Amino acid sequence: MKTNKTFAYGILSVLIALVIALAFTACDNENGNSTPDTREPIIASYSATPASITVPAENTVQLTCTATSKDGSAVKSVKWTVEEKPELANPTIVNAETAAATVNNMEVAGTYKFKLIVTGNNDATKTEYVTVIAGLYYEVEFVSLGTAGDVTINFSPKYDLPVGVTYILEDNKGINSWNSTGFNGVVNASGYNDGNVIFTQTFYLNGAEIASSTRTVNMGVDTFPDAYFMAIVSDTGSVTLKWLADMSLPITHAITVPAIALSLPSSTLNFAQTYTGYTADFPSGCVTYKIVNDKGHTWNNGEVVDASDASLGYGNSEWITFTQTFYYNGQPVGSRDVKLRYSTSGGGRFTAIEINGSTELTGTIPELTLLLRKNAGE
Repeated sequence: MKTNKTFAYGILSVLIALVIALAFTACDNENGNSTPDTREPIIASYSATPASITVPAENTVQLTCTATSKDGSAVKSVKWTVEEKPELANPTIVNAETAAATVNNMEVAGTYKFKLIVTGNNDATKTEYVTVIAGLYYEVEFVSLGTAGDVTINFSPKYDLPVGVTYILEDNKGINSWNSTGFNGVVNASGYNDGNVIFTQTFYLNGAEIASSTRTVNMGVDTFPDAYFMAIVSDTGSVTLKWLADMSLPITHAITVPAIALSLPSSTLNFAQTYTGYTADFPSGCVTYKIVNDKGHTWNNGEVVDASDASLGYGNSEWITFTQTFYYNGQPVGSRDVKLRYSTSGGGRFTAIEINGSTELTGTIPELTLLLRKNAGE
């Protein structure tokens, strides 16, 4: 009988040891259990300096971040990449795999967006984004137009225009129109009748007209014995190209787009905002926005994203990223993202938001400051 009791105690001791072992195993971080993993990466800060530049005089910014593990140790890796850039732009990142990187060759005006990925010692990643606005400020000088009696006149800029800048030259007679691409700037008097002809030279940035960037030339034409320009009646001369870069205005002219608090689940997503920070320089209506998601769907200014719209074709538990891009007089000036989980339940709705790699039921679309400089002539 004693032997049986001893055996029973032995079995009980083994069971207790197994329970304790299992309890410790449940707290083990290696397999992703409940105890916080001290190797998890944390991005404490991230920024671009400066946050806005003016090309072509400025074309470099510094990207910096502070990232550590939860226990204070160094993270496994840091990486900066170019997420978005203006058409024709080719920015390069030096020391892209360090906490202090340098972006060079930002030579095209527009919006640049840089992606920061931090990998922890447990191979988990955290992602953030930095946006830099590149305005344009450039004085266009021209070669000599010509003199009275010349058969041709020349509208060529003296120096190469900034990348992304083009012009269209046309006359008020509807006879000729030239695009600067492949055009040498030379106009012949042939084809024009006696009298005056006015030429308009309009400059564009990435296909959009730049405010107050038009040169007009009024030429007198004589056709005897052959057509020639007999006089320069008037010439507005040089042109200053400005886009978000009127240097007479301080950078403090800005519009703040408030954060949007999300309460999930929800069948709709409304990005409509009441902007703050308007001044007389920036009348209401000059800022608009567009929503685009990574599935190729688009919503215009003021339209609500309706998750119950069956034509969208989203799958259950599918994660979808929405990007809200803001435009100032038609030009992009900033953007912000939100990543939401879609569910087919309830006819279609958004059920969760991703924040720093974690799934949450509540959260906010972050506040955004749009750095604006009034265009000349507004």
